[in-house]
Parts: sequence; structure tokens; C-alpha cells
Amino acid sequence: MRFVRSLALVLGLAASLPAAALPDCSGVSNLSGAKVLLDDFIRAGQAGETSAGSLQFAVVAIDAALRGALTGLPSPVTVLACRDRRPQGEGDFGRGAVSELDGFEVLVEVFGAVRDWRPPGGAPRTEATLRYVIIPVRRRDAGAPLSVVLASTRTIPVKRSKDMLAELFAGSAELAGYALVALAERALILPDGPDYDLARSRFCASRRSLARGASPPDVLAYLDRRAADTARAALADQRYRGKLRLLDAPPASCGGAP
Repeated sequence: MRFVRSLALVLGLAASLPAAALPDCSGVSNLSGAKVLLDDFIRAGQAGETSAGSLQFAVVAIDAALRGALTGLPSPVTVLACRDRRPQGEGDFGRGAVSELDGFEVLVEVFGAVRDWRPPGGAPRTEATLRYVIIPVRRRDAGAPLSVVLASTRTIPVKRSKDMLAELFAGSAELAGYALVALAERALILPDGPDYDLARSRFCASRRSLARGASPPDVLAYLDRRAADTARAALADQRYRGKLRLLDAPPASCGGAP
């Protein structure tokens, strides 16, 4: 019985220990400006992670997708490949970790896993589970539909490793939508005060981007609500002299307003 009690105590202490800290992403603390982090993707059934070449091809694809979707920025969003950084889920994104990433101006962190499989009677496919953490939302709006670790699944024909991740992210409206909502939140905490018009336009651009995919209705409703909240905050701010002053009442959604 003494052994059982001792074992239970050890197990209890182990369970209470915090998860091991993730390794830092090289360059994240040295580069100024907004960033998207792309972590190693784990390939199911194999011991190794994605190759450096595969990550770099994906970085190029993400960079192209974001440049097409995120226009009008004073400087482009930097996409960083994070070698040896492999989050597992919610436990890796506690308050301290998210606060640090937010201080480094990280918009979204992307991680996940891939596996090859063959559907009955079909050609081999690569299935990827993509996971996203929208850092500013997770830090400032806990409980919101976009504050959790978000996940989606995609399948593509089996390809060489260097092409696989690149195709998964090429033209990604999903990632662009998440980056836009992160930029909207950051527009509300600018050193010189909130830019309400910019924040509202980005919330609505995010909604349009995510509406092209399979985003659930509560996510789209949340973005409508954030856009409406931003408009109300603008009209309540005596310093605000933007275009929303032309309206009789703040718009209740992203539709039908300047």
C-alpha cells in the first residue's frame, strides 16, 4: 500500500507540472512587424518531421497567399519557418506564451500533421490536419469562437514532400481570414490610439475571406459582432472623425456600411 500511495503521489505531481516549453522560433524576437509562424508538421507513421525544404516551399506559398489578400499594409507580413517547434494543442498556448508571442507581433501560428492514405478504390492521397492559433484574439477575447486552437482538414494527391505543404497553403483564404482578424485586433491597440475604420474594414475583410470556405455560422456572426462593436466604440470616442460619423446609427454587421 505504501508503494501505491507513493506512486499516486508521483503521478499526481507529474500531472500538475506545466507542459515543457516550446523552443523559440528563430528570428521571431529579432524581426519587427507582423508575423505568421509556420511550425514543423508531423508526418504520421514516421519518426521525422517535415524537411527544411518542405517548410521553405510552404513559406513561399503562404507569403504569396498573404500578399494577395493583405493589401494596403505599411509593410508586408513576414512568414517564419520554425524548425523543431511542434505544438500539440491548447496546452502549449497558455497566457504567458500567448502574451510573449503577441509582444513579438505574431498574428497567427500554424502547426499540424499529415498522413498518406488510400481511399477504397481510389488513388493515394495526403491528408493534413491544419491547426491555427490567432494570437491577438486568444490574448484579448478569451471565450470567443476564434480564441481556441482552430482546426481544419484537407486532402490533396500524394506529392513530393517539398510540394505537399506548399499546395496545402497556396491561395489559402482560411489563413488570410485569420491573419486579417488578427490585424484588426492590432489596429485597435496602436500607440497613437485605435484606428477604428481600419479595424472594422479588416474584421469585414476577414468575414468575406472565411465565408468563402466552410467556416461555421458562429465564427461569421462573431466577426459581424466585432465589426459592430468597433463602430460603436468609434462613435463613442469624441476624438473620432472618420466616415462612420456620417451614419445615423452604427452598422449592426459588415453589410451596408462604408
